[in-house]
Amino acid sequence: MKTKIALFASIFLTGLPIFAQDEYQTIYWTGNTREGSSGWGLSSLTENWSSGTVPDANTNVVFDNDYLAGDKAPSIHTASGFTCNDYTITTNYTGHQIRVDGTMTINGNFTSLVKATTSLLSNGSNNSAAVLNIGKNVIVGVQGDTTGSQYELKIGESTSNQWSGWGGPKNVTIGGDVIMYELGRLNFNVNLKGRTADYSNPDIDIKGVMRFEGDGNNNPQIRVINASTKYADSNKNTFSSEPVEVVLACNGISGNGVISNNSNGSIDNGPSKAILLLRNDSTQYFAGWIQDGQNCTTKIVMNGTGAQYLTSGNKDPDQPTHGICFTGGLEMISGTLSMRYDHPINHGDLEMRGGTLQNDPVSTAWNVNFTNLIYDGGTITSRWDGSNLDVITLTGAMQKGENFADGDKFLIKISSTDVSALQDKLIIAWDNTAFATDFAEDDFEATYFEGYEALFDIKDDGLYLSYIAVPEPAAFAAIFGVLALVLCAYRKRG
Repeated sequence: MKTKIALFASIFLTGLPIFAQDEYQTIYWTGNTREGSSGWGLSSLTENWSSGTVPDANTNVVFDNDYLAGDKAPSIHTASGFTCNDYTITTNYTGHQIRVDGTMTINGNFTSLVKATTSLLSNGSNNSAAVLNIGKNVIVGVQGDTTGSQYELKIGESTSNQWSGWGGPKNVTIGGDVIMYELGRLNFNVNLKGRTADYSNPDIDIKGVMRFEGDGNNNPQIRVINASTKYADSNKNTFSSEPVEVVLACNGISGNGVISNNSNGSIDNGPSKAILLLRNDSTQYFAGWIQDGQNCTTKIVMNGTGAQYLTSGNKDPDQPTHGICFTGGLEMISGTLSMRYDHPINHGDLEMRGGTLQNDPVSTAWNVNFTNLIYDGGTITSRWDGSNLDVITLTGAMQKGENFADGDKFLIKISSTDVSALQDKLIIAWDNTAFATDFAEDDFEATYFEGYEALFDIKDDGLYLSYIAVPEPAAFAAIFGVLALVLCAYRKRG
């Protein structure tokens, strides 16, 4: 009896890993039955799937022209939500629309390989809009393909869903990376309801890295806000949407590509703002461009434990949209942001809450422009090469933040090996006669170099830094020795 029990236990336990393995069935969309006269087929109809069954979490779904049958509806309507593992649109498919009601959950990868537009639509306004959850990666395009049409994925149509009608999901979560190859385009229209941005609950929440797999000549593009079209009602009256703030959070950006926006749908009511929230837990390098786009500004927020390097440079004022040319502001909370100072544009307000801001180490430019500088904490790093010092130039004021307390220090790191010639150099420039600062000179603290004392001086045109040589302890001892001998001789004479 014991032997039988032991044998059963052995079989049961050794079988556990087999049952724990991921085994997915692959089924194909047939589009056999259209929904009325539309190009959609209902995902809940079994005849629209090659297996004769509706997909679930253990199913990989594939859209391939070779499997279309019957009505050959190319698009899918998920009338009551939808769940699958991988979702793939193959290279030989046609344009594809995904109409989502409720929640769409893709536990694996979402892959768009078709040289056409794939659109994920949400029919409903504001909080009735759909929710999209992708467990792993979003992949757009085919690596190495640099000719012909683009691979375009639109998560949300180009009209705002502030009214009832086609728009985008109210939020998107991507559990892995966003990977875009050379001709890839990814446009978001998410949660455009005009609310105040919330860093803790981003509209587009990418847990991994945004990977731009460009080659320098052919570079993919993301639009954080793609609400380019005004809303039109059934009578063909058009309405401009309200400007919005949309937060896209990710674990850093890498490669070569373009981050931009188009919010012309709100053109009559003012620009929108896209907020790029960088939560790096490792070091990432991005050689591409970060733009405002049309009727929109872009703000960068650094709030990670790692570092983000923005290495694209452009000094040509005749090319204002090339390079790192955002104007919506920069907020430093934690982590390190290394941003090449080459671009002449004003980036908006610089809010220092924490972290470290620095010029790219290989930059040949020494100036960056902001409007106001509000300082609560963190470190600003300036390079010194013996004759040049990195300068932050403000068109507005430099002021203490609300969390800057008595005894706190404005921290400045000088990146150099020799500060002997660093004398009376401008490091933060602004018009202190028009915008008087509330900082005092002893509120600043610079990097310690042995044998030197850092001295700050606030003048009419900004903050100046000098390193003054101080005598070594041995020199002090020699001076005191000489003074002692002089005093002794004076006493003897008396």
